[in-house]
Amino acid sequence: MKKVLNNVILESENNISYFNDVVSYINDNDNRILNFFRLKKLSNKINIRIVGFNEFKEYIISKYGEYHDYVRADTDKKTNTIMILTLKDQIKYTKHKDIKLSSFLKLILHEFVHACNDEINSDYNQTIWFNEGIATNLSNQNYDIADLSNCDFESLKNNFNGNYKYAYTIVNYIINNYSSDEIYKLVSDSNYLRKRSNEIFNEVCKNLKINSLLLNLSKIHTTKLGEKRIKRNLNIDEDVIIYCKNKLLKSNCMIYKNGKNWYCEIDNIIFTINSHSYTIITAHLLK
Repeated sequence: MKKVLNNVILESENNISYFNDVVSYINDNDNRILNFFRLKKLSNKINIRIVGFNEFKEYIISKYGEYHDYVRADTDKKTNTIMILTLKDQIKYTKHKDIKLSSFLKLILHEFVHACNDEINSDYNQTIWFNEGIATNLSNQNYDIADLSNCDFESLKNNFNGNYKYAYTIVNYIINNYSSDEIYKLVSDSNYLRKRSNEIFNEVCKNLKINSLLLNLSKIHTTKLGEKRIKRNLNIDEDVIIYCKNKLLKSNCMIYKNGKNWYCEIDNIIFTINSHSYTIITAHLLK
């Protein structure tokens, strides 16, 4: 199976039923990723190969000397190739036993982000935590915001060791609060990133400490009636939960607790969230 796209050559020797789903997902998202990195297109098309376990394991061992059961994809900038383990074999052979097609598609996009990142900065091994944070955020893998009080940032910088939740949390703050020019400078200039990294980490920690609600974003929900009310009040037609979370993550969002509720004010909007159930009760424009 093979399909040549604008920036990708997708191949699989296995007859997989979701091949066209992968094609559609890449077509729907590649321009958004390219725009983030200020690229019009990749200099060379990326080869994405969806392979079985034996070939994948042999490839990983030949490149890294060992294989771990949490590994299921890899991007090789030398050969311009992304290797992805089939959905079936991820379930059978890796620790990701509950992976669904939606997560599989995001994983492919995660690796595509790495390929785009390599176009403007090939210093991946020196800033793994940041690059993985960029990839998890841009591919919408949506980790929970982590409590950074237990994060040894020096260790994270020197030995990433699969700490995606910390990388996601730090970079999520950067994406939601820094200007596009500042983000591009951090992405494209590793020396600048290294110089600013401790300052950024401390800034994120301070924000999370002040706003403990942010550590429970995964619990935020609303009712069907609440969803209708919020959409009507704010005149929006997008996912209410995602919209609310994105607003709360802004550094200029004023979050305070009064009685049984959290109140969050930003962009002339106030959200009311129950402090026990984390239900978004309502949201409306400030007068």
